[in-house]
Amino acid sequence: MTDLDGRHTGSIWATWQAGQPLGVTVLPDCPCRDGEPGVKEQVCCFFAGHGGPCSWDVADRRVA
Repeated sequence: MTDLDGRHTGSIWATWQAGQPLGVTVLPDCPCRDGEPGVKEQVCCFFAGHGGPCSWDVADRRVA
């Protein structure tokens, strides 16, 4: 994923299957914020309308 600047906001997302790229698409960013005050506030790193919890509630199980 990469961010877009300027009037074309959103992110470029790549789709993969079995290690092979299938395509790319531009999706708008999820507007959710966790509501923490000031610099502690987190914004969701996923696309608008994603299923499941926002990014701050997802744990990477590979990290020990």
